[in-house]
Amino acid sequence: MLNDRVAWWYCLVNLILLVPQYIAASFFIVWFGKDCVNSRGSLGCTCIMVVVSQALLATWAVIYFVWIYDGETVYWGWGTTEEGYIKYQKKYFIFRELAWAVIVLVAYSYFICVVNRYAKNLRAERSEDEKLDYKKQKANEEKAEQALDAIAKNKGKPVKAKKAKKPKADE
Repeated sequence: MLNDRVAWWYCLVNLILLVPQYIAASFFIVWFGKDCVNSRGSLGCTCIMVVVSQALLATWAVIYFVWIYDGETVYWGWGTTEEGYIKYQKKYFIFRELAWAVIVLVAYSYFICVVNRYAKNLRAERSEDEKLDYKKQKANEEKAEQALDAIAKNKGKPVKAKKAKKPKADE
């Protein structure tokens, strides 16, 4: 759409509004690379980013071509002569942009439901032993994190263990 008939900043705004779709594409590529709980979990967010981006693009196209763009013909293409362009009436072009947006919005709204259900199917129920082992592992990781924090506060020197206070005999 970057041609001499449209303001340069129209395309710049389009590129900025497409950033969520570029990020969403990277999430999809990560999921294709390795199907795991984390990559499946981000698919719902990915679809939401596509929906938001597409809605903003359609809104921007309507705003630009209704209130900012001069002329009744929208030129799509490239070149210096009119031979390199496809000509659309302004109303038809806006209808075409909105129709495409509706198709994408409906499809990705459906995909949000599908990928959320898909992400939940990978999760397996843990047995009681596995739950107990997981809790122990998390507790050990927390203790290790606290020890590393204490060493960092002590400027790299190992921390001396505190002695437990013995209760007095008269208590």
